[in-house]
Amino acid sequence: LFDGNKFSGPIPSTIGLVQTLEVL
Repeated sequence: LFDGNKFSGPIPSTIGLVQTLEVL
């Protein structure tokens, strides 16, 4: 699981958000 808050920049944040939605 990737947490977008642990990264900086729009791309890592988007990846983190997508991973979170996939888990949910």
